[in-house]
Amino acid sequence: MTSNLKLLKEYTYKDIDESILSLISCTEKIQAIKGILYILKSQNSEKLTRTLIEVINKNIEEIEASSGYDSFLSIFTLTFAEDSAVGKPDLKGVISFIEKKHNASLPWPYQRKFIYKDEIETKYQELTPESFKEKVNIISDGLYEIKFDDLNEAVKEEIKFGTYGPRVQEIFDMWISLKFNESFGEDKFIGINDPKSSQNSSDVNIKSHIEDIEKYLAVYYKKILEKQKKLNRFPKNVESSSESWMNLVNEAITFKEELISLKEQYKKELTKYNLENTDFLMEDIRNLVLENNLSPYEFPTVRKMQSLTGGSGLIKRCNELRDGNNKGMAVAREKYLNYLIKNPIQKLEVFEKEKVEGNTYQTESNTNNSDD
Repeated sequence: MTSNLKLLKEYTYKDIDESILSLISCTEKIQAIKGILYILKSQNSEKLTRTLIEVINKNIEEIEASSGYDSFLSIFTLTFAEDSAVGKPDLKGVISFIEKKHNASLPWPYQRKFIYKDEIETKYQELTPESFKEKVNIISDGLYEIKFDDLNEAVKEEIKFGTYGPRVQEIFDMWISLKFNESFGEDKFIGINDPKSSQNSSDVNIKSHIEDIEKYLAVYYKKILEKQKKLNRFPKNVESSSESWMNLVNEAITFKEELISLKEQYKKELTKYNLENTDFLMEDIRNLVLENNLSPYEFPTVRKMQSLTGGSGLIKRCNELRDGNNKGMAVAREKYLNYLIKNPIQKLEVFEKEKVEGNTYQTESNTNNSDD
């Protein structure tokens, strides 16, 4: 797809700070939407008023236009499935799609690595549930931070995740196992099987096997390294291991959790909102048709809508409509025709006529009263 999102690698420290503040605001807007839906749920009301729906829509529009939402989409790599799609996913679609299993990630490996003081490391070495939760202050508890080359870390992570196939992953695992055994004196557990005879040989020269595996691994490493260089995915303006990135990721995770909470707590109310929001849109399109003397049973074209007062806003709202995997004007056209089946134009015209006549009568009555 063609995206208009700014690449994370292009971010400056200012971009990150602005996105963090924006994400905090986005989270607050979702909480505001939850507040409206809570009223609907607690009062067991069947309908949302147009005013409340407009408040929800305004919050959604502001979120979608924010830098925080753009960062969120990038960090969770949320894009349209279709290659031909342009733009960015709308919030309603993201709410339907996002799940707890979706993880935040940066385009480059991010993990700061520290050597801690002995007393801190000793606590971790207890290997108890309590030690797993041990928290440290890197300033007071850290001896030093080990910095690794970004490209080397990227190659390692891509191999571990199996990005370049299972064989290099297998070679890497064998190399780790051999080095592990060599370093900690457990080479007695290593044996060699002849695949033809299945005979086991305990006469093992661990160093020779490490050398053999390293020859294969070196070929893979060099090829993957070149591929990583071509990807050019590392940040240009902010250090890849800067704590600012993790602050941004944490705010994106908070926003994601708020979306999931909204979906889980107010599923029924969200359905009501979507239905009523669509009905109000269809009503507004119908009014546009009647007020401009258009053919009542034909859905106006985009060009025609654009030429009419209020039409551009309706086009935007139509483009946000979705039904399953379908989205936009085609969905709006189908829903409009279904709306007319439930609300025939003849009845609507009678209603409009009665409303006009009622206003005329009211005016005449007011005139008569003034004459008295």
